[in-house]
Amino acid sequence: MASYTSHEEKDFEKFLQCKGAALVLLNVPVHTEIGIDMHSWTIGPKFKGINLIPPGLHFINYSAVSKYGETAPATGFFHYFEPNDVLVKVYQPATEEFKDESPEQTERVKINLQSLRGELGPYPSELWRRWVSLTQKIDRRHLESVLPLSGMVSSVPAMVPVDDPNSSSTSNSDARKRLKTHQSNCGNEASTSSSMEDSSPSQQNNANNSTLPLQTNKITTTMSIDEGKVPQSVCNDSCSSQRTFNKSSTPSTIIEDMEQCTSKSQITELNVAKMVQNPSHNELCSGQEKQMRSTAKRLINEGLPELVPVAGLDFRWYELPERTHKAGATPAYITAVCIDPTPILDDLIRHLGNEQWLLSELQLSFVVFLVGQSWAGWERWKRLIGLLCSAETLMLRAPHIYSDLMATLHYQIHEVPEDLFVDIVEQNNFLAASLAQLFFNIEDNVASLPALLVQRAQKFRTHLKLRFGWSFDFDDSDEDAPVVVELEQW
Repeated sequence: MASYTSHEEKDFEKFLQCKGAALVLLNVPVHTEIGIDMHSWTIGPKFKGINLIPPGLHFINYSAVSKYGETAPATGFFHYFEPNDVLVKVYQPATEEFKDESPEQTERVKINLQSLRGELGPYPSELWRRWVSLTQKIDRRHLESVLPLSGMVSSVPAMVPVDDPNSSSTSNSDARKRLKTHQSNCGNEASTSSSMEDSSPSQQNNANNSTLPLQTNKITTTMSIDEGKVPQSVCNDSCSSQRTFNKSSTPSTIIEDMEQCTSKSQITELNVAKMVQNPSHNELCSGQEKQMRSTAKRLINEGLPELVPVAGLDFRWYELPERTHKAGATPAYITAVCIDPTPILDDLIRHLGNEQWLLSELQLSFVVFLVGQSWAGWERWKRLIGLLCSAETLMLRAPHIYSDLMATLHYQIHEVPEDLFVDIVEQNNFLAASLAQLFFNIEDNVASLPALLVQRAQKFRTHLKLRFGWSFDFDDSDEDAPVVVELEQW
């Protein structure tokens, strides 16, 4: 991206001196990581906030750091700064959260803001253009309609079981459906799930953590003045022995332990299988034996508890259907929607109320992943890319959206490593495959599309080929065409 000229830079600095906003953060512990947009700092004892913030949308994030240097998951919030705006937040050590300061204290800070200038770090203006290119399509009303009710974006939101009264109502409903489907599919076929049960909890956690955000182009620096170095991370390893059930255990102990277990992973799978399949143990009476087998089967069939975010912490995205068609649809309709998912996007547009908000949601979901480190944003972004690149009818009806789409993607794909676009299971580049479909649709409808869109698509295609080596050459041969067999007439 082009950088400021010296003249533009001077004009921008003058503008920020006159209209720049300020973020004042009080009572923040030393070594806490504080970030705004694409930049973050490890703060020192004199840090009181950030000034010279350009008016507009910004994302403020923070991570608490323990006395051993261990960093907590990132949490953040969006805020629209008006010209000369002053936002005052105070840190709550008990909850590790920032809360709005009282109106009286906020007013006192505004009056004495000049005395704090020396303790406010300047906004990194060299990153402002990058941030604007990633967020300029985000609509304020759309943002407020999909953000979590708490207003906070958590990289690792707190989770509770489905039946917990603190769970999100929408996620609760979806989770109940998945749990019901899972239980009906499991039935008494517990043995088929042994591959997952054989793995240790740590291995399962590693598998789940494979979807954590990778390294991005977000910049982290240290803002430390006259303080000691952060101590090296010291882990308090606690050896937690897993309970096992064997023949030496008494019936009452086995049943009590099994009832106290919260998931299958706490039971040694081999011993549970023995209880279910070989129930004859001399030391167990028939009643206790039956109760134990019933508990073992229940734990196997129910599986791990279904977890959903705590109410108010999950995004309120409009739910896109898992299937591209509704129940009872004709075969012709199913085929058409699988090829061209425009009806799904039309449904989303009706919910949003504005087709331009498609780009707002695309940029918001990407930023939530990039700087908010939320995997929910990445999954939403991927789904929208797949739908938009395949919706040929929408492209013909609203070509201006696709012209802006390619401009948006141009900036987004340079912020994350290329291998993030590769599906770790199928080993294919989902973004390259989606863009290939988009370029094919444009090439197939050149006569019906504006020249500006066609030219932008060609430039974007060439740029991707040079930058990443992605090939979008279409094979027009009949090698994959259907084979027509002529039957002899008798």
